[in-house]
Amino acid sequence: KIRPATNSTSLGASLSTGERMRRRIDVFNPYAETIRGLGFEEILGNTEKYPLPFLQILGARWLAAQLNDETSGTFTCSLPEQCEARVIVMPDFFLSDFITRFGGIEEIRLLDKKVVVFSDLPAPPSPWHHRAAMNRFLSSRSGAYSGKLGFHYQAFNSDDSGVSSVIPVIPMGCGQNWLPAVQHSDKVIFLDEPHETLLAELGNKDDIRVALLMHSLETCRALSEKGYEVITFSRESAHSSANLYKNYEFLRLLRIGSWIPFSMLMSYYAQASLFFSFFTETHGYPIYENMQLGNGVITYAETFDAFRLRPMQRGVLLSVYNSPRVCAEIVDEYYERYKSNGLRAYIREEAKELFSVETFFCRLRKSELFEFICNS
Repeated sequence: KIRPATNSTSLGASLSTGERMRRRIDVFNPYAETIRGLGFEEILGNTEKYPLPFLQILGARWLAAQLNDETSGTFTCSLPEQCEARVIVMPDFFLSDFITRFGGIEEIRLLDKKVVVFSDLPAPPSPWHHRAAMNRFLSSRSGAYSGKLGFHYQAFNSDDSGVSSVIPVIPMGCGQNWLPAVQHSDKVIFLDEPHETLLAELGNKDDIRVALLMHSLETCRALSEKGYEVITFSRESAHSSANLYKNYEFLRLLRIGSWIPFSMLMSYYAQASLFFSFFTETHGYPIYENMQLGNGVITYAETFDAFRLRPMQRGVLLSVYNSPRVCAEIVDEYYERYKSNGLRAYIREEAKELFSVETFFCRLRKSELFEFICNS
């Protein structure tokens, strides 16, 4: 049975019927009904119990964003045929899952709507839908690492001619009320875990990811000698990470299964004051979530956008070409500034406005992308 689309508020009474429909947004979210039935607390607290946990959390983010839209009419649709608005938004992961579950994307395309597909990272333009991204922090440039010879930059997102494609970015973090209230400024760093694909490449000395991982571990070693506690994950399924970490006895390893419930993950992040994100694969949701907690960010200039981070304010930028001991001194200087100036509250409040699901649709409606779609 097809249930009607649901919304949190009605459109402003001052708008005409035509204008309300012109500015209405439908969110295609095939996980919404499951999340409504189980409740946010269950999904966040027992994520690993449900199929496709990453998509369940993604569905929770989008449903929470829709329910918090106080500016105008936004509706959640679990099936394509429920969508009535001129504008439909969805993450690309739902589109790929939609292909599996419903046999193809034709049902969305045949609706003759203005579809906006959000990717984690900027993606190439599409002939049938608009593109947008949810990741604000990936550097606009990346490139090939040649060890001591240098890191050669190239356009991150470009067409065959090398011309960069401008993709609008509207960040989406998590619900601010999903996070524990944190007040401390303890001398604790959470080092994000390496992806399993990176662990398989540890012997490749020309891989920038390997260089950054090993450099971050040596920087953390130097920081531990300065009295910092360094926490990270060691997944039971990743034997190569256990082999790697045995050489870093200073690490406090949190041994977990293949998937960790969202609420438990946030409680671990909340133990730290600083979050060390060493490569672009971790530059999305973990950074939003840590900044919404008020944690400062440690990362590398080789893969991160300094303009977005504002070094020594939201966090600190290191370089793989500085020695780990020099980088530890830089981090230590930032931490003293973080602590003495009470930067946790500043980072948390700014991140709530810039990244939280509570402000997502307000930010989307103010974007040039939305105005372009509505007026085209």
